[in-house]
Formats: sequence, structure tokens, C-alpha cells
Amino acid sequence: MSGANAAYSSYSKLDYESGVGKPDIRDTPEVPLRRNYDMCMVFRYKTSKAVRYEEQSNELLFNRTLAEPSQKERNEMQMWKQQREAILKSLQNCRLHIFCYYSRDSDEIIVKIGAPAQKLRDTAARMKYKLQLK
Repeated sequence: MSGANAAYSSYSKLDYESGVGKPDIRDTPEVPLRRNYDMCMVFRYKTSKAVRYEEQSNELLFNRTLAEPSQKERNEMQMWKQQREAILKSLQNCRLHIFCYYSRDSDEIIVKIGAPAQKLRDTAARMKYKLQLK
């Protein structure tokens, strides 16, 4: 196998594993180190950090007491949930990688979004993207 083919096969392996390859593969000079996530989105989860919404009793930290939301707040949070799930499902259907986690106060959901390198290459080729060089 020639050097160019070896570099391509290592790079393809990283693409399929979402950039999480063996450390010895990622550190080779043929394979550039790449971020797994390129963008971040923040979604509202609760109207306030003091309001209870979908928490289980074992998830409450330090036995803090959370107030029950009013019907208006509950409807608003339910609407946010439906919109958030629709957007995340659309991102997944586009074969983008997403990683979700709660904010420190658990009143927002932070979503990291990324694309595999091969998808970026294919999209750039389809758009005939002109790469600006220095």
C-alpha cells in the first residue's frame, strides 16, 4: 500500500468513527487533528431554574425544592420541547452528529453539532465551493 493510500485509509477510518479513533492513528502526520463539533446551539428547557419540569425524584440535587409550574409555563415548556425535538430530529436526519447536555442551572439544553469530514468534503464538492487560500 502506498503512502497516499495509507493516509486515505486511516482518514476514512476516523470519519466512520466520528473522529474518535485510536490515539496512535490521530497523532500520525497523515491525519490532521479535527474538532468533533463545529457549532453550538442553546435551547430553553425551563422557564426558570426554580421550576420543576420532567425531573425525577432521584435527579434532584441536594434535595432542593422546585416549584410546580403554572399551566401557562407548562404549556410553554411543552411547546419548547416539541420544537427542540423537531429541530434535533432534522439535524440527525441530515446525518450530523449531535451531543446534548443540560446547562449548569438545568434551565437550558446545550447542543454541540458536528459533521464528519467526508460529509463536509462531499457537500463542498456538490456546491463547487471555492476554497480561499492565503
